[in-house]
Formats: sequence, C-alpha cells, structure tokens
Amino acid sequence: MQTSWKDRAAAAPSGGPRPGRRSGPVATAQTDVRLQEARLRLQAAREQEETTAHTYRALAERARQQLASCPRCREPVRGDDLLVSGHCPNPTCRMALSSLLLPAPRAGFDPNEYLALLGALDVLVGMALATTAEPTG
Repeated sequence: MQTSWKDRAAAAPSGGPRPGRRSGPVATAQTDVRLQEARLRLQAAREQEETTAHTYRALAERARQQLASCPRCREPVRGDDLLVSGHCPNPTCRMALSSLLLPAPRAGFDPNEYLALLGALDVLVGMALATTAEPTG
C-alpha cells in the first residue's frame, strides 16, 4: 500500500531542528545580532532619506523666491527661472537671463568653470523642484 503525501507529512516529526540549521542559544544570538544590524541599517537609511529630503525642500524653497527683475521688462525673476529655464517668465519677453548670472570679468577668472558650476546648480535645482512639487489636480 502506498502512502499519500498527507500521511507522510503527518507522520514526519515536527518542531525539531531542520537539517543544516543551527539551533539553540548560539543560533538565537546570531539571529538577534543580524536583526539588530538590519534595524540599524534601516534607521541609517531613513535618516539619510530625511536629510536628503530636507536638503531638496530647502533648495526648492529658495529657488521659488524672487531674486531679481528682468532687465528688459522688469518682470520678477525667481530662482528657478534663473537656474532652470534661463529665460524671463514673461511670455512676451522671454529674454535670456544669463546676464544676471555672469559676474563682471576679472583677471584669472575662467568663465567655463563658472558655467560648469551653474550647470551643476541647474541639475540640483531641477531635481529638488521635481521631488518637492506639490501634486496638482
């Protein structure tokens, strides 16, 4: 007579240690250590996420502030107009705002390095605005 899998499962010993697995106080201590390490990693990741979110929010708030006026039409220019779009927000003007970004020429000043810095700031402001944008609709 053949036994079914249900009969074999019912007859098998249960609750004992599984082959290849440690049991007892050493295994429990190792499990506790791994669990504590995982909790610490999770806490560190949450703190890093909070710090990053705070930084992006602060940068986005500053980018939304008025910084200057358009040299041509006197429309208020915000930080994101200056660093992200690079143009006057007035649809009839749309003047390039690079003149507001470039400092007066000086000896030993490399304009390419300055433009690279502005490009990096542009990326940061764009990411900050995208991650903190309030949902519409």
